[in-house]
Amino acid sequence: MDVRKPQREPPEETERVVFWPGPPAGEVEQRDMFRSLILRSLDVRLRDMLNGSAINAALNDHLLDAAEKVAEQMIAAISTVSVWDDRVGPFYSAATVSTLLSITRQATHKKMQRRQLLGLPVGGDVVYPTFQFHGTEPLPHLSDVLTQLDPDDRDRWGDALWLLTPLDTEGGPTPADLLRSVSAGRTVQQRNLNRVLAEARDAGQLWAS
Repeated sequence: MDVRKPQREPPEETERVVFWPGPPAGEVEQRDMFRSLILRSLDVRLRDMLNGSAINAALNDHLLDAAEKVAEQMIAAISTVSVWDDRVGPFYSAATVSTLLSITRQATHKKMQRRQLLGLPVGGDVVYPTFQFHGTEPLPHLSDVLTQLDPDDRDRWGDALWLLTPLDTEGGPTPADLLRSVSAGRTVQQRNLNRVLAEARDAGQLWAS
């Protein structure tokens, strides 16, 4: 008998973190959220960096030039993140994932550490791609796939991109699509799972070589 856990509806207050540029809906809110994340992370790092006396002396001599260089580097980094957002996003915040799964934020973090969730580092924060959820549950066997693909947990952004890339060169389903179709006890779906695991193992060995 195929007994499935009842699916809960996603909470209405679910918040998606979408890096700028993002879809038109909520454009101002997304931009403000991204700006807040940048400023919060930047403030912490600047406080630590400026505690160095040598750096302070350099800034006193070339304050404007130094500030402009930092701004240029930040803009370049933002552009890079936006490219990833187009391929991997949108994202949930850690608070939203906790609400979605009805667990604490500490439990959410532990699930990420155990590879049961895919959390992507952004500055000092972690975001969770929405594609890894099927309704209000993580994709089946996600942990098994991540363990085969990236045993040492070295490249989470690369893991996310692999999960969203069609397995066949001419297109077709992605590993995430096949995992979404998996249900215990069905031959075709078990075949899909076996294929994803085999492809993940091969990709992991290739990356490690």
